[in-house]
Amino acid sequence: MDTYISEVSKRLSNNLRMLMVQDRVMKVTELSKKSGVSVAAISRMRNDYLGKSHYTLDTLAKLAKALEVDVADLLKNDLFQSK
Repeated sequence: MDTYISEVSKRLSNNLRMLMVQDRVMKVTELSKKSGVSVAAISRMRNDYLGKSHYTLDTLAKLAKALEVDVADLLKNDLFQSK
């Protein structure tokens, strides 16, 4: 189970970084203001290359809404491979 959660956390990190620069560069501070998620939490999430961080569904929902995507998009394995 921990391995699966770690992989999902890594995907979240990668997808969050990619979504923040997809159409235009969105700074962490801007995403924080739009989502209500702290700058520190977003920074930890973006830099979680080892998949060690865990976040609530509420946090993911706030980020997804601010990025105008579904929560599932934040966690997809192939979000940017198929585009």
